[in-house]
Amino acid sequence: MLYSDSALPDMAGFGKLCSNHDEDEIMMFPNARDSKREQAEGILDQGLDLLEQGEEEEAGRYFFKSIEIDLTYADGYNHLANIAWRRGDWKQAEGLYQKALELAEPEVKDIPTGGFWGILESRPYMRALHGLGLTAWKQGRLEEAIGIFKQMLKLNTNDNQGIRYLMGTIYHQMGNLEEAAGWYQRNGDDPHNLYNYGLALIQQNKLEKAARILIFAIFANPYIAPMLLDDKLPKRDWWHTISWAEPEYAEDYMTEYGGWWEKEELPLVFLRAVWNSLELRGGSAGPEGFHCHKKSNEESKERRGQGQPRKGRRCAE
Repeated sequence: MLYSDSALPDMAGFGKLCSNHDEDEIMMFPNARDSKREQAEGILDQGLDLLEQGEEEEAGRYFFKSIEIDLTYADGYNHLANIAWRRGDWKQAEGLYQKALELAEPEVKDIPTGGFWGILESRPYMRALHGLGLTAWKQGRLEEAIGIFKQMLKLNTNDNQGIRYLMGTIYHQMGNLEEAAGWYQRNGDDPHNLYNYGLALIQQNKLEKAARILIFAIFANPYIAPMLLDDKLPKRDWWHTISWAEPEYAEDYMTEYGGWWEKEELPLVFLRAVWNSLELRGGSAGPEGFHCHKKSNEESKERRGQGQPRKGRRCAE
């Protein structure tokens, strides 16, 4: 657990403290809440800086401190929940996201449906909803997760949080391959969705279309297929123009979905045939088909000298 039960914010106790102390203070000093919120936001920003530096445990202390300063600060709970999420403590994460949602709800009651996220005050609420959907998904409550994510898509039609990329995956897990394929097809710019789309088509015995989709998937990320096949990886002396094409994104795929391909014999056999096809490996589709270009020795040295960090995949931010 991120914190022991005794170290977690006591929701009942916090509520009592608010009613007996904070509200009296706010009545006497109308700017007290604004002052507390500004302090809490400053502390949380320091925690986010620490998080970017890889100091997750210390960042958590700052997030906790932001809640101690302002008991109604929803994003303090959201960011604590994110840490619990990354550590796989779904129950603790869910409780913290739920508290954040309750605290953020009054701020969104006048925001029109469809306009969420664009209005800054709605973001803590949307972050909490996102977290609750993810924790429901991880705990196998797939119908609940779908319901939360559909609600989010209605509230924020621009889908700034990328919920559309999750929908096909959940329907796939539920065994609704037609619905999953529809979501994959509409959101096929993500290599994870492309590979899962190909898998769903194989499972539906739509093999000709599956072959085409898997070729696109391999162009989008050339590392996922050989990882699935336990094959030799392409050389990594490529400078990828987008993070989705990088080996780390392929490793994320293997963690989340690698086991899906092993449930039946046909998917990996079929992927092997596509991977080994002359058209893909030795024909007209050359390296320029990938979202990358080869680095010169000078470029490689420059990047190593700069220590440029790679972009990681984010879950419940």
